[in-house]
Amino acid sequence: MWAVFNFKKFAFCFHSQPRSLDRRLSKRQREAMSAAKKNISTQRLGFLVVVVWFLFLVLQTKFSLRIPSDNGGQLSKTVGGGLQVGSAHRMDDKTFDSTRVVFLISMGEEAQKSKMVERFVWSARNRGEWQGYIVLLTDAPIDRYAGFSHRFLVMNPKPGHLDTRFKEDMPYKRFKTMLIDYIDEDDRLKNVRLIYYLDVDNIIGNSLPNMFRDLEIKYNIPGKSEWLHNIPRVWFFANKYANKSVQGGQFVVDRYSSKDCLLAWRAIIDANVSEPKDQPALHQIRGNGRNQDCQIVTMLSHYYISYPVNKTVRQGRFSTKPNCT
Repeated sequence: MWAVFNFKKFAFCFHSQPRSLDRRLSKRQREAMSAAKKNISTQRLGFLVVVVWFLFLVLQTKFSLRIPSDNGGQLSKTVGGGLQVGSAHRMDDKTFDSTRVVFLISMGEEAQKSKMVERFVWSARNRGEWQGYIVLLTDAPIDRYAGFSHRFLVMNPKPGHLDTRFKEDMPYKRFKTMLIDYIDEDDRLKNVRLIYYLDVDNIIGNSLPNMFRDLEIKYNIPGKSEWLHNIPRVWFFANKYANKSVQGGQFVVDRYSSKDCLLAWRAIIDANVSEPKDQPALHQIRGNGRNQDCQIVTMLSHYYISYPVNKTVRQGRFSTKPNCT
């Protein structure tokens, strides 16, 4: 009984001693102790947040940034400077669209050294949810992009297609008029009807399939022959900085009805070797109105394209455009 009693007494003293000491502490000392306890709690909470965030990054890296392989598995190889590219999810044949293709052009020594292609493909697969074919036309060695293995086709220019008479980047921009020619070269693209050309420096911010469907409904792509009377046509976005002009950074080509438009565009480019840009040739075609050579259909850009000027970059820190590409 004594042992038990003594244990109880000891326990009582153990618990009561701090309270008696607390009464003898000054008000300032009690406030300091209270602040210290709050600081410890804050540190613990901060540590917990850091741990949760670290786990989130680990899981995201593990499941969201893998490169899809041709056999549907996952590759761990990275492409260029540690940047992993590919789809955020496994490529599923059920959602594979064989009737549309995204076409890129990356030419020149500077482009070959850059990571713009890797950046575009990563954003198109992950943010853009694009599971279809991406075609890259480049003068770089094909093995430069060997890390892209799933529905990514690399083509080199045909002999004689690279015309060096032009100024600045025009020898490369001239290839925009040859999209159909290169699509016809690969049997894997035999089902493609619509070619979406996008500049390689674009960054995709939202679903490409949704954007494509929206454009096709809104602008009747591909157009009904009885409505347009079989006039060849290409769809271009309006130039944000000039309301009455179009820009060649993003446009849509119909494999079966746009050929004459591309030929007309190339003919005007070839007739003006000193011109350093491709837009003037487009404006010349568009200025002819509804003729038998080509109709340029103008699409509004502000719903789909965001230009990264200082103001929009600052605004983008706090908001995201619904259909931004």
